[in-house]
Amino acid sequence: MGSLESTSEARSIQRATLFISMLVSFVFPFSASSLSIAVPFIGEELRIPAASLPWIISAMLLVNLSLNVPFGRFADLWGRRKLFTLGIGIFAVATFTAAFATSFWMLVVIRVFQGVGGAMFVSTNMAILVDVYPREQRGRALGLSLMCTYLGLSFGPVTGGLLVHYFSWNAVFFFTSSVALIVFIVSLVILMRMTKDSDVTRRQVVINPVSIVIYIVAMLVFMLGFITLGQGAFPLYCLALGSLLWFLFARHAMRAQNPVIKVGLFKNNRIFVVSNLAVMFNFAATAALAYILTIYLVFVRGFAPNIAGLALIAQPVMVSLISPLFGRISDKRSPFFLSSLGMAICAFSLLLFLFLDENTPLIIIIANLVLTGLGIGIFTTPNTNAVMSSIAPKDLAMANSINSTMRLIGQLSSMAIVTIITHFVIGDALISEAPMPDIMKTIHLVIVVLAVICVLGALLSLGRNKKPAKPAE
Repeated sequence: MGSLESTSEARSIQRATLFISMLVSFVFPFSASSLSIAVPFIGEELRIPAASLPWIISAMLLVNLSLNVPFGRFADLWGRRKLFTLGIGIFAVATFTAAFATSFWMLVVIRVFQGVGGAMFVSTNMAILVDVYPREQRGRALGLSLMCTYLGLSFGPVTGGLLVHYFSWNAVFFFTSSVALIVFIVSLVILMRMTKDSDVTRRQVVINPVSIVIYIVAMLVFMLGFITLGQGAFPLYCLALGSLLWFLFARHAMRAQNPVIKVGLFKNNRIFVVSNLAVMFNFAATAALAYILTIYLVFVRGFAPNIAGLALIAQPVMVSLISPLFGRISDKRSPFFLSSLGMAICAFSLLLFLFLDENTPLIIIIANLVLTGLGIGIFTTPNTNAVMSSIAPKDLAMANSINSTMRLIGQLSSMAIVTIITHFVIGDALISEAPMPDIMKTIHLVIVVLAVICVLGALLSLGRNKKPAKPAE
């Protein structure tokens, strides 16, 4: 009888955890994709040059990127659920405050606080989910959670387009903060009432503070240099200093006790390393596509923001339909072949966007976005399953935060490519005042670089072993 009660309780915990994971998987990408429609209009109202616009997106990503791994490490040692819920609360408050921004720099600072809150729950979300599911059921659970990620991406452009069209860009932040507040309340009611021994372990361990500081500064300085590359000598100094700091961090992490990153996670675990690199390449190749197509649809083709949002929904809707299916398939078939196939489809679809011109039929653009979504859907869940299944349960939040960090590096790199190319081609002009040939040249150059990255990612993904790695103890 006790066994039956235990099984029933375990299933109840699984369902509740999956529900929370699906909610939070929706809200973070929703906030990003809804803002992609609003950014050009924020730039017009606040008089922000075209080359600076990507910073509205990149500021949050940069902070999130720098704090993901430290928060993941804290969560493994001191408990994941409290950090998870606190992060959603901070994110909700910061998002609400962003609606009142009156200048570029004010908005960027608020986006930094959004990044802090986001890092808390992004670094723990998948770890909390995987922790309650057995290995043979993880693909399905991950697939449903990732489905909600792309549902968030799907509803974001449509909702953002409607809010901007009928109200203003401020309404996007008001709406997103309302959604985040609902998620926070639900998490507080359900998640914080749950208890599980594996979530509150090793509290006596103190993470080496030197490794935390070096890691955060190295990430911030190096990525800041990369994002601003081509804008004078400052980026080169940042890249040089960042490289030096990474070298010092690697030496320190190998010798120190309890560093912020466990070097052992990477030793003799090729699946973990290559799968994380693959997700970085995938996001670097696809993350900026929605932004660059928003510029194309609004400023080249003259579509209203609500129409642009409806067109962009095609890609994430396809991913949300495909990812649960391939999550289940990856429980029974090699996730390596599936994710490599998905990356190859993404590369092919990006190459097709090179034929984009001022008269391309909208239906062709939507069809190609569907193809891109198919590739991402086939890639995402099997690759995440491969990452999380190659790590011991005690290090799940650490592994999840590293995987999230690689996604964020990819996203930030993708936006950095847009920033660099826009800086060289358009310069400091407002996007609405830039010559049409320059806008099209920027779009084509960005797509070429994204396609090359995706091809390299597909080749990297194919280089993995065919059998899943045994998790480290």
